[in-house]
Amino acid sequence: MLVILAVCVVAGLTGAVTWGFLAPSARYVVTQEGQALLPGANLHLFDSLAIFIGITSIAGLVCGALVWSMRSRRGPLTVVMLVGASGLGSALAAIGGGLIAEWRVPDPTHDGAAMIVAIPAEMTVWQALIFQPLVAALVYFFAAGISPDADLGTGRPESGGRPEGGEFVGDSVAGVGEPVERGGSPAGSS
Repeated sequence: MLVILAVCVVAGLTGAVTWGFLAPSARYVVTQEGQALLPGANLHLFDSLAIFIGITSIAGLVCGALVWSMRSRRGPLTVVMLVGASGLGSALAAIGGGLIAEWRVPDPTHDGAAMIVAIPAEMTVWQALIFQPLVAALVYFFAAGISPDADLGTGRPESGGRPEGGEFVGDSVAGVGEPVERGGSPAGSS
């Protein structure tokens, strides 16, 4: 389980570095009367959020695929650990990416006149943190859904050796497989 945690945390930290360098900063004009967002700069607020969602979705895809490749660990507990660790990785991406963005954007110097200030990207919409765990779980469930093996490829023996219907293969079911005379009912029934 620590491997799953490590995979998701590394994916989150990689996302933090990527988002911290790619997210555009919002630009404000500051005067004696106050501050105002420059025209068109409000799109940068959306852009930084969209970049974050894209990066964490890719991290979730990678986490889900890597955890699915751990054959011996497949199961419900693995899914719970995958979702929790992906949530932690996404939170680390938001916090670490914000710190990198702050480091990347220099502090403004104020000389008394109007100036343009760049505000570093920050994660203000915390609902975006759901994308990495959501994509990771969807990838894992999709892989489980297309798995041709009943044991999901773990190599563990199936329980009981019985098919899901409850009958052994080859058991006769009343009225099935018995000869039927034309226009009549199965032989032996009245």
